[in-house]
Amino acid sequence: MIPALPRRLALTLLVLLAALAMLSADQAERLALGGLRMPVFLLVCLVLAALCLMLRPRLDPDEATAPALLLLLAAVMAVLDLQGQVDPLDYKLLLPVLALLIAGPLAAMLGPLDLPGLLWRLLALYVLAASLSVLVHGTEALARGADGVVRIDASGSLVTHGSMCVLALGLSAMTWSRAGVIGRLLRLLVLGAGGLLLLAAATRTPFLVLAIAALLVLVTSRRRGRWLSACLLLAAVGALVLLLHTLLIDASLWRRLTADGQAEWSTGRAVAIAGWLERAADHPLGMGLGTVRATLADGKPSLDGDAIFDWPHNEAVRLWVEAGPAGLAFLLVLLATLLAQAVRVARHHPDPAARGLALLLAADALAQSMCQNWLNSVYHATFLVLALGLLARQGRILAEHPA
Repeated sequence: MIPALPRRLALTLLVLLAALAMLSADQAERLALGGLRMPVFLLVCLVLAALCLMLRPRLDPDEATAPALLLLLAAVMAVLDLQGQVDPLDYKLLLPVLALLIAGPLAAMLGPLDLPGLLWRLLALYVLAASLSVLVHGTEALARGADGVVRIDASGSLVTHGSMCVLALGLSAMTWSRAGVIGRLLRLLVLGAGGLLLLAAATRTPFLVLAIAALLVLVTSRRRGRWLSACLLLAAVGALVLLLHTLLIDASLWRRLTADGQAEWSTGRAVAIAGWLERAADHPLGMGLGTVRATLADGKPSLDGDAIFDWPHNEAVRLWVEAGPAGLAFLLVLLATLLAQAVRVARHHPDPAARGLALLLAADALAQSMCQNWLNSVYHATFLVLALGLLARQGRILAEHPA
């Protein structure tokens, strides 16, 4: 039996991790927390790990296999990195591995935690705070973009902001049936505010998250016909909302969904990926972790007269460039582990909200890896891995000891 005090401490630290995952670098600077963000996040992770080690010092073999393989691949990257300049900051990608290691013991420590309900409350606060920020500062002060593409950045990080809005929308729908009248009114508010924030951000990755989540639902569900009809209906409603938004409010999101070229808002992801792969061609074992960050530290250089050398916005490409086959294998093993956990939760967890949340978290990891630099946003990635690991372990506990 886990004592009450460690359980309450673990829950407090989990909430703090979630808050730090939602806090962007710009927001941290405005709150004078820029220099404290990473140390505090690391400290919280280490305290959680220490609690888990004290109360449950042994891991189940199935909990340790994937982290052990990831640590081995990280060690290979570190050995190859010794040929250049090693920066400990570049090994922040080990934090998601730590999250994998502690997820099982932490789930046992927390007991019967309603994780979907907890995350919905936190994300509802995030959506309402972001909406208030737009109302206070105005859209002009928060606008980003060029050449007529307007993106309302309500948080300081469009990538993380889009992910949080998608999770808030998903959880509002998933927890609808368990809510009372007030709870459903609040969920309607979050659905409306989160949807507007998502449209105004004009970010494409969240829509890929939803598409992947729908595919995972169809693959894992025993009632595919019902879910296919639901997904098609939701897609039709979403298309109608996008059409109305484009015609009546702003066409920025539509322009971003239908093009990715130099004539619009940026050089384009394809140009950056090609540039990085060309540079890495003579370095089959990688150019060293942190190469992308170091190259762009003083600004984004010009490739020719117009093109700008940007982040690759593809985690497989970034890790191949920086760490070669070992880096790519690291990402693939991590994503495969998360996908396997999500599928297991979707097939065996008794709570429908937990099943949907697991698939949405896995879809977010896959989409962020394909279209962003997921592990570079380590706060977001670490908490996502921990949340999915908690759901997976919780599902096992419930299956082994049904009420």
